[in-house]
Amino acid sequence: MRILRFFGLLPIVFMLFFAQSNLSSCQKEMEIVRDTIILKDTLFLKDTIRITDTVSCYNLMDSLVAYYNFNGGNLNDSSGNNNHIIFNNAAKTPDRFGRANNAYKFDGITSFMRVANSASLNPKKISLVAMVKFTGFYHGACHGNQILKKGFQDQNDGIYGLRAGVLGIPCANPVDTTVEQIFGYYGNNQFSSIGVVDSIDYIKPNIWMTIVFTYDGTQGKMYIDGKLKQTINGVVPFTPNNFDMLIGRAEHPQYPYWFKGVIDELRVYKRALCEGEVKEISKLKN
Repeated sequence: MRILRFFGLLPIVFMLFFAQSNLSSCQKEMEIVRDTIILKDTLFLKDTIRITDTVSCYNLMDSLVAYYNFNGGNLNDSSGNNNHIIFNNAAKTPDRFGRANNAYKFDGITSFMRVANSASLNPKKISLVAMVKFTGFYHGACHGNQILKKGFQDQNDGIYGLRAGVLGIPCANPVDTTVEQIFGYYGNNQFSSIGVVDSIDYIKPNIWMTIVFTYDGTQGKMYIDGKLKQTINGVVPFTPNNFDMLIGRAEHPQYPYWFKGVIDELRVYKRALCEGEVKEISKLKN
Protein backbone atom coordinates (compact mmCIF):
# COMPACT_ATOMS: atom_id res chain seq x y z
CA MET A 1 0.00 0.00 0.00
CA ARG A 2 1.24 3.49 -0.83
CA ILE A 3 0.00 6.67 0.89
CA LEU A 4 -0.21 9.80 -1.29
CA ARG A 5 -1.10 13.44 -0.55
CA PHE A 6 0.72 13.09 2.73
CA PHE A 7 2.81 16.23 2.27
CA GLY A 8 0.35 18.48 4.11
CA LEU A 9 1.08 16.54 7.27
CA LEU A 10 4.87 16.73 7.01
CA PRO A 11 5.29 19.90 9.17
CA ILE A 12 3.34 18.24 11.97
CA VAL A 13 5.40 15.10 11.72
CA PHE A 14 8.71 17.01 11.81
CA MET A 15 7.55 19.09 14.79
CA LEU A 16 6.64 15.97 16.70
CA PHE A 17 9.95 14.35 15.80
CA PHE A 18 12.08 17.26 17.01
CA ALA A 19 9.93 17.82 20.07
CA GLN A 20 10.36 14.21 21.05
CA SER A 21 14.14 14.48 20.44
CA ASN A 22 14.46 17.49 22.76
CA LEU A 23 12.35 15.93 25.49
CA SER A 24 14.42 12.79 25.57
CA SER A 25 17.28 14.56 27.37
CA CYS A 26 15.19 16.34 30.00
CA GLN A 27 12.29 14.09 30.85
CA LYS A 28 12.91 14.59 34.59
CA GLU A 29 12.38 18.36 34.30
CA MET A 30 9.32 18.51 32.05
CA GLU A 31 5.93 16.79 31.86
CA ILE A 32 5.36 14.96 28.58
CA VAL A 33 1.89 15.36 27.14
CA ARG A 34 0.74 12.36 25.05
CA ASP A 35 -2.02 12.92 22.53
CA THR A 36 -3.57 11.20 19.52
CA ILE A 37 -3.12 12.34 15.94
CA ILE A 38 -5.97 11.39 13.59
CA LEU A 39 -4.99 10.98 9.95
CA LYS A 40 -7.77 12.16 7.62
CA ASP A 41 -5.98 12.12 4.32
CA THR A 42 -6.62 10.11 1.16
CA LEU A 43 -5.28 6.58 0.77
CA PHE A 44 -4.65 5.11 -2.67
CA LEU A 45 -4.44 1.31 -2.83
CA LYS A 46 -2.11 0.05 -5.57
CA ASP A 47 -1.38 -3.43 -4.28
CA THR A 48 -2.30 -6.58 -6.25
CA ILE A 49 -5.10 -8.81 -4.97
CA ARG A 50 -4.40 -12.46 -5.66
CA ILE A 51 -7.05 -15.21 -5.81
CA THR A 52 -5.63 -18.47 -4.50
CA ASP A 53 -8.15 -20.73 -6.25
CA THR A 54 -8.07 -21.03 -10.02
CA VAL A 55 -10.69 -21.39 -12.69
CA SER A 56 -9.13 -24.63 -13.94
CA CYS A 57 -9.85 -26.17 -10.56
CA TYR A 58 -13.54 -26.20 -11.50
CA ASN A 59 -13.31 -27.92 -14.88
CA LEU A 60 -15.25 -31.06 -14.05
CA MET A 61 -14.43 -32.66 -17.41
CA ASP A 62 -10.67 -32.32 -16.95
CA SER A 63 -8.86 -35.67 -16.50
CA LEU A 64 -12.00 -37.82 -16.60
CA VAL A 65 -11.18 -41.39 -17.61
CA ALA A 66 -14.70 -42.80 -17.20
CA TYR A 67 -18.05 -41.03 -16.84
CA TYR A 68 -21.46 -42.70 -16.69
CA ASN A 69 -24.40 -40.31 -16.35
CA PHE A 70 -26.96 -43.00 -17.31
CA ASN A 71 -29.22 -40.36 -18.89
CA GLY A 72 -31.94 -42.11 -20.87
CA GLY A 73 -30.36 -45.42 -19.90
CA ASN A 74 -27.09 -44.55 -21.67
CA LEU A 75 -24.32 -47.04 -20.84
CA ASN A 76 -21.57 -45.34 -22.84
CA ASP A 77 -18.56 -43.63 -21.34
CA SER A 78 -19.06 -39.87 -21.72
CA SER A 79 -15.42 -39.05 -20.92
CA GLY A 80 -14.24 -39.77 -24.47
CA ASN A 81 -12.00 -42.67 -23.40
CA ASN A 82 -14.30 -45.43 -24.72
CA ASN A 83 -14.54 -47.18 -21.37
CA HIS A 84 -18.10 -48.21 -22.18
CA ILE A 85 -20.16 -50.59 -20.05
CA ILE A 86 -20.05 -53.93 -21.88
CA PHE A 87 -22.46 -55.87 -19.67
CA ASN A 88 -25.48 -54.80 -17.63
CA ASN A 89 -28.47 -56.49 -16.07
CA ALA A 90 -29.54 -53.69 -13.72
CA ALA A 91 -32.92 -52.05 -14.38
CA LYS A 92 -33.52 -48.48 -15.51
CA THR A 93 -35.22 -46.33 -12.88
CA PRO A 94 -35.82 -42.62 -12.07
CA ASP A 95 -32.80 -40.56 -11.00
CA ARG A 96 -32.40 -38.43 -7.85
CA PHE A 97 -34.63 -35.74 -9.38
CA GLY A 98 -37.38 -38.16 -10.35
CA ARG A 99 -36.58 -38.16 -14.07
CA ALA A 100 -37.48 -41.49 -15.67
CA ASN A 101 -34.81 -43.91 -16.94
CA ASN A 102 -31.87 -41.72 -15.87
CA ALA A 103 -30.46 -44.10 -13.24
CA TYR A 104 -30.06 -47.84 -12.61
CA LYS A 105 -31.49 -50.00 -9.85
CA PHE A 106 -29.42 -52.89 -8.46
CA ASP A 107 -31.32 -55.68 -6.71
CA GLY A 108 -28.51 -56.79 -4.36
CA ILE A 109 -28.66 -60.34 -5.72
CA THR A 110 -27.64 -60.53 -9.38
CA SER A 111 -27.50 -56.96 -10.75
CA PHE A 112 -24.16 -55.54 -11.87
CA MET A 113 -22.25 -53.85 -14.71
CA ARG A 114 -18.88 -54.57 -16.27
CA VAL A 115 -16.32 -52.26 -17.91
CA ALA A 116 -13.41 -53.88 -19.77
CA ASN A 117 -9.91 -53.20 -18.50
CA SER A 118 -7.92 -50.45 -20.23
CA ALA A 119 -4.72 -48.52 -19.58
CA SER A 120 -6.72 -45.39 -18.74
CA LEU A 121 -8.46 -47.25 -15.90
CA ASN A 122 -5.15 -47.67 -14.04
CA PRO A 123 -4.41 -44.07 -12.97
CA LYS A 124 -1.53 -43.00 -10.72
CA LYS A 125 -3.82 -40.56 -8.93
CA ILE A 126 -7.56 -40.89 -8.63
CA SER A 127 -10.98 -39.51 -7.77
CA LEU A 128 -14.03 -41.76 -7.55
CA VAL A 129 -17.45 -40.11 -7.62
CA ALA A 130 -20.77 -41.88 -7.04
CA MET A 131 -24.30 -40.54 -6.63
CA VAL A 132 -26.16 -43.36 -4.95
CA LYS A 133 -29.07 -44.37 -2.76
CA PHE A 134 -28.89 -47.51 -0.63
CA THR A 135 -32.16 -49.43 -0.32
CA GLY A 136 -30.70 -52.38 1.60
CA PHE A 137 -27.44 -54.06 2.62
CA TYR A 138 -25.58 -57.28 1.83
CA HIS A 139 -25.79 -59.99 4.52
CA GLY A 140 -23.30 -62.50 3.07
CA ALA A 141 -19.73 -63.26 4.16
CA CYS A 142 -17.90 -60.14 5.39
CA HIS A 143 -21.07 -58.19 4.46
CA GLY A 144 -19.54 -55.53 2.19
CA ASN A 145 -21.55 -53.44 -0.27
CA GLN A 146 -19.54 -52.75 -3.43
CA ILE A 147 -20.49 -49.69 -5.45
CA LEU A 148 -17.47 -49.88 -7.75
CA LYS A 149 -14.28 -51.95 -7.83
CA LYS A 150 -11.30 -52.69 -10.05
CA GLY A 151 -9.51 -55.88 -9.03
CA PHE A 152 -10.54 -59.48 -8.49
CA GLN A 153 -9.95 -59.48 -4.73
CA ASP A 154 -8.63 -57.12 -2.08
CA GLN A 155 -5.23 -58.82 -2.14
CA ASN A 156 -4.55 -57.82 -5.77
CA ASP A 157 -2.19 -55.04 -6.81
CA GLY A 158 -3.61 -51.96 -8.47
CA ILE A 159 -7.00 -52.10 -6.74
CA TYR A 160 -9.42 -49.26 -6.08
CA GLY A 161 -13.05 -48.92 -5.21
CA LEU A 162 -15.95 -47.54 -3.21
CA ARG A 163 -17.61 -49.78 -0.65
CA ALA A 164 -19.89 -49.65 2.37
CA GLY A 165 -19.62 -51.95 5.34
CA VAL A 166 -19.56 -52.41 9.08
CA LEU A 167 -15.97 -51.76 10.05
CA GLY A 168 -13.95 -53.43 12.77
CA ILE A 169 -15.95 -56.64 13.22
CA PRO A 170 -15.07 -60.21 12.12
CA CYS A 171 -16.51 -61.44 8.83
CA ALA A 172 -18.44 -64.24 10.53
CA ASN A 173 -20.40 -61.92 12.81
CA PRO A 174 -24.01 -61.02 11.96
CA VAL A 175 -24.24 -57.67 10.20
CA ASP A 176 -25.64 -54.63 11.99
CA THR A 177 -27.04 -52.54 9.15
CA THR A 178 -27.55 -49.51 11.41
CA VAL A 179 -23.80 -48.81 11.48
CA GLU A 180 -22.85 -49.14 7.80
CA GLN A 181 -20.18 -46.64 6.66
CA ILE A 182 -18.71 -45.55 3.31
CA PHE A 183 -15.03 -45.96 2.49
CA GLY A 184 -12.77 -45.61 -0.54
CA TYR A 185 -9.44 -47.30 -1.20
CA TYR A 186 -6.54 -47.31 -3.68
CA GLY A 187 -3.18 -49.08 -4.01
CA ASN A 188 -1.47 -52.46 -4.02
CA ASN A 189 -3.60 -54.95 -2.02
CA GLN A 190 -5.47 -54.16 1.16
CA PHE A 191 -2.34 -54.24 3.32
CA SER A 192 -0.38 -51.52 1.51
CA SER A 193 -3.20 -49.48 -0.01
CA ILE A 194 -4.70 -46.30 1.39
CA GLY A 195 -8.25 -46.43 2.72
CA VAL A 196 -10.38 -43.50 3.84
CA VAL A 197 -13.69 -43.90 5.64
CA ASP A 198 -16.53 -41.57 6.55
CA SER A 199 -16.00 -42.23 10.24
CA ILE A 200 -18.57 -39.62 11.27
CA ASP A 201 -21.82 -40.79 9.69
CA TYR A 202 -23.78 -43.99 9.22
CA ILE A 203 -25.62 -44.62 5.96
CA LYS A 204 -29.30 -43.74 5.95
CA PRO A 205 -31.25 -46.03 3.59
CA ASN A 206 -33.38 -44.45 0.86
CA ILE A 207 -31.49 -41.14 1.06
CA TRP A 208 -29.47 -39.89 -1.92
CA MET A 209 -25.81 -39.16 -1.25
CA THR A 210 -22.85 -37.96 -3.31
CA ILE A 211 -19.67 -39.84 -2.43
CA VAL A 212 -16.22 -38.57 -3.48
CA PHE A 213 -12.95 -40.34 -2.68
CA THR A 214 -9.68 -38.73 -3.81
CA TYR A 215 -5.99 -39.64 -3.68
CA ASP A 216 -3.30 -37.25 -4.95
CA GLY A 217 -0.22 -39.40 -4.33
CA THR A 218 0.30 -38.34 -0.73
CA GLN A 219 -3.14 -37.86 0.77
CA GLY A 220 -6.52 -39.57 0.60
CA LYS A 221 -9.79 -37.78 1.33
CA MET A 222 -13.42 -38.80 1.73
CA TYR A 223 -16.27 -36.39 1.08
CA ILE A 224 -20.00 -36.93 1.53
CA ASP A 225 -22.39 -34.42 -0.06
CA GLY A 226 -19.56 -31.93 -0.54
CA LYS A 227 -18.30 -32.09 3.06
CA LEU A 228 -14.87 -33.44 3.98
CA LYS A 229 -15.25 -36.36 6.40
CA GLN A 230 -11.72 -37.72 6.76
CA THR A 231 -8.16 -37.19 5.52
CA ILE A 232 -5.43 -39.85 5.60
CA ASN A 233 -1.79 -39.19 4.73
CA GLY A 234 0.28 -41.83 2.98
CA VAL A 235 2.36 -42.69 -0.07
CA VAL A 236 1.25 -46.06 -1.45
CA PRO A 237 2.46 -48.21 -4.37
CA PHE A 238 0.15 -48.82 -7.32
CA THR A 239 0.90 -51.48 -9.93
CA PRO A 240 -1.67 -51.57 -12.76
CA ASN A 241 -3.71 -54.76 -13.02
CA ASN A 242 -5.57 -56.36 -15.94
CA PHE A 243 -8.90 -56.87 -14.20
CA ASP A 244 -12.15 -55.34 -15.40
CA MET A 245 -13.94 -52.64 -13.43
CA LEU A 246 -17.23 -53.81 -11.93
CA ILE A 247 -20.19 -51.73 -10.77
CA GLY A 248 -22.64 -53.12 -8.21
CA ARG A 249 -20.54 -56.08 -7.05
CA ALA A 250 -17.00 -57.39 -6.52
CA GLU A 251 -15.47 -60.00 -8.85
CA HIS A 252 -14.58 -62.62 -6.23
CA PRO A 253 -17.38 -65.26 -6.14
CA GLN A 254 -16.97 -65.89 -2.40
CA TYR A 255 -17.15 -62.20 -1.55
CA PRO A 256 -19.37 -60.60 -4.21
CA TYR A 257 -20.56 -57.80 -1.89
CA TRP A 258 -23.73 -57.17 -3.90
CA PHE A 259 -24.91 -53.56 -3.89
CA LYS A 260 -28.61 -52.97 -3.29
CA GLY A 261 -29.82 -49.55 -4.31
CA VAL A 262 -29.81 -47.00 -7.11
CA ILE A 263 -26.84 -45.42 -8.89
CA ASP A 264 -27.49 -42.14 -10.68
CA GLU A 265 -23.96 -41.24 -11.80
CA LEU A 266 -20.37 -42.51 -11.64
CA ARG A 267 -17.08 -40.78 -12.46
CA VAL A 268 -13.44 -41.86 -12.40
CA TYR A 269 -10.69 -39.21 -12.68
CA LYS A 270 -6.93 -39.59 -13.05
CA ARG A 271 -6.32 -36.81 -10.56
CA ALA A 272 -7.55 -35.70 -7.16
CA LEU A 273 -10.43 -33.25 -7.35
CA CYS A 274 -10.03 -30.04 -5.40
CA GLU A 275 -12.48 -29.17 -2.64
CA GLY A 276 -14.25 -26.62 -4.83
CA GLU A 277 -14.90 -29.24 -7.50
CA VAL A 278 -16.25 -31.66 -4.93
CA LYS A 279 -18.73 -29.05 -3.76
CA GLU A 280 -19.74 -28.27 -7.35
CA ILE A 281 -20.35 -31.94 -8.12
CA SER A 282 -22.58 -32.30 -5.08
CA LYS A 283 -24.76 -29.48 -6.46
CA LEU A 284 -25.10 -30.79 -10.01
CA LYS A 285 -28.62 -30.94 -11.43
CA ASN A 286 -27.92 -32.78 -14.70
